Amino acid sequence: MRSLKLIPAVLFSSIAVLAAFKAGRTLSKSGPSTVVFNASGPGGVKIEGQTPDLEIRDEAESFWVIVPLKNLSTGISLRDKHMKEKYLETEKFSRAELRVRRADLKVPAPGGREETSAKALLKLHGQEKPVVFNYRASEAGGVYRVDGSLRLNIAEFGISTPSFMGVTMRPDVEVRASFRVEQTGSTERTLGQTSSQ
Repeated sequence: MRSLKLIPAVLFSSIAVLAAFKAGRTLSKSGPSTVVFNASGPGGVKIEGQTPDLEIRDEAESFWVIVPLKNLSTGISLRDKHMKEKYLETEKFSRAELRVRRADLKVPAPGGREETSAKALLKLHGQEKPVVFNYRASEAGGVYRVDGSLRLNIAEFGISTPSFMGVTMRPDVEVRASFRVEQTGSTERTLGQTSSQ
């Protein structure tokens, strides 16, 4: 459950691609996005959750990846309810935000590919902390595809260790995210769901 909060972090890794654009230009999602988290517990117990929600904010010095948490789902409604109300507390902390400086990003040349890591600030559950994420970005026809991953300890963000049906999950969670972006306009704004689904 707490894992879900980590998801936003991964999405942010995707931001690396954005640095390739000129300042003053805006970026728009192109197609659907996917954010997935994987948590584990004793006895080989595994939980996978995901959300399609992702927004991008392009600023002069930084790129933001914003993940609304209300639609995070593990496939079991009761578990999702506990996750959002008891652990993520989405009524108070409705989204996760990752901010990356342009200077810390490597963007692929036309037709190229970059695979590396970068530092960022992740705001989750009302707390902001530095994180490091891994990402792979490729360019084709003006569209950038980004795949990112991150491992986090939710306890560091003040999230209680999730327990469901007598099973207590580990605080370490892996988050993976994938999405595509393309350069569109020249007015800074927040970009949410893609115009072409």
